[in-house]
Amino acid sequence: MGGYGLCVRDVEGPELGERTGRALDAVGLGTMAGARVSVLSAGEAQRVAFARGVVVRPDLLLLDEFTANLDPANVNILEASVRRYNQEAGATVVLVTHNMFQAKRLASRVALLLDGRIVEVAAVPEFFENPKDPRTLAFVRGEFAY
Repeated sequence: MGGYGLCVRDVEGPELGERTGRALDAVGLGTMAGARVSVLSAGEAQRVAFARGVVVRPDLLLLDEFTANLDPANVNILEASVRRYNQEAGATVVLVTHNMFQAKRLASRVALLLDGRIVEVAAVPEFFENPKDPRTLAFVRGEFAY
């Protein structure tokens, strides 16, 4: 599980197994490396998807609603994995979410995107506590339907 991205980058032999194992360990699935995807829960499958994404060590990681419809335990594991990857790799993580609580937990900067345009970008405290644009203020207050 999760080694394909490395194979196409010519990673072979022991390094392939070691890196794949570390990526699966990082999401708490190291013991399931040989499992068939069909036996995984939705949360486990999403954790494998994240491991597949980071095993190649990208400098830019794009995550779009990566915890949607997952139980709190899997959300916590994935969020911790994102934080750890960001810190260890120094990668830029762009997270698309409608979950303001998740944005507060994971982001250092937040942007509001409406109709394909960025309305406001700010550091987390400023964005949520002192937004400049009235549309951002309405969104943060839950008064704006997106």
